[in-house]
Formats: sequence, structure tokens, C-alpha cells
Amino acid sequence: MQRSVIAIGLAVALAAPWAAQAQSTPATSYVKLSAGQSDASIDFWGNDTDTAAALAVGSQISTNIDAELGYVHFGKARYADVGAVGNTLSAQSEAAYIAAVGKYSVHPAVSIFGKLGVAYHWSNRRGVRDGTAFDTNDDRFGPLIGVGASWQFTPNWAADVDYTYFNRNSKVAGEASDVDMWTLGLRYLW
Repeated sequence: MQRSVIAIGLAVALAAPWAAQAQSTPATSYVKLSAGQSDASIDFWGNDTDTAAALAVGSQISTNIDAELGYVHFGKARYADVGAVGNTLSAQSEAAYIAAVGKYSVHPAVSIFGKLGVAYHWSNRRGVRDGTAFDTNDDRFGPLIGVGASWQFTPNWAADVDYTYFNRNSKVAGEASDVDMWTLGLRYLW
């Protein structure tokens, strides 16, 4: 929880100076809030879904490329009686990321984009397997890749839909996990 507060505080601190800029030039920076569904895939345990939420700030570095810094909370994956009665797992993961976002305009108000970057994940897994209780943490870097579409419905507001895949967000006791998510987002541009 403390890391979540730090990540959100960092994103707000980075966005504040950009938000104070005058509106005399076309929008080149943004803050984005999104929510959707995550799907965790953990070796041995399988797949589980939950609600995901993300906060990001970005800035244009060229006509078709933005730099984006963000925070994601993937929710929790819960498993019961996998492999044997009594095996349980509760897994939670969060990430801070930096990514390059390449965008292509298909209409003056509609664009598609691709995202490539790196994320720093912190994960916790707790449960029981084969009669042995465990509670482990894992912090690691991993790549991310994503695609999406954006509709800028006013000069300062846009709606996004995107899919992002985070590879190897944790590995505990030889069991690796990946997570992907679909989100709907709202961006404020300035």
C-alpha cells in the first residue's frame, strides 16, 4: 500500500507543472486515468481475472511519439483447490512503468497507438500448497507491449481503449506469471 501511495504521489507531482501551462499551444501533455480487467496467468495455478486501474502522465516528444510514465494496480488473482484440495493462492501485483507510445492518426479526432516499455513490478503471493503455507514477495523489471485507439472528442479530452501485456511480472518458487489487461481510459490534454 505504501508503494501505491508513493507511485500515485509521484505521478501527481510530475503532472502538476504540466497542468499549469497556458492553453495557447496545441495539447502536448496529458494525464490519464483508466480502469478495466486484468488477467493473471500463473504457472501451475492457471488464469484469474480482476479489476485493474491505472494512472499515467505523458508528454509528446515528436509528432508521432509520446513518452508515458504510469502506475498500474492489477487487482488480485485468487485460486482454490488447484492440483489438490486445500491448495490456495492469493496473488496481488502492482507496477510502475515507462513507455514510448507511437501514434498514427486515422482521422483528425481518432488515432491508433502502440506502446513499448519496461515496468517495475512488486508482487505478493500467499497461500497453501501441498500442506505448506507461504507468503512471498517478488520485485522485478519486465517488458510491456500494448496497442489501442484514442478518440479526442474535445480539444482537451480524449477517450482511450487499450490492451497491454506485461511479461514475467513475477517468478516465485519457479512459477512465473504474466498479466495482461484491457482498459478504458479518459485523458486530459494540455
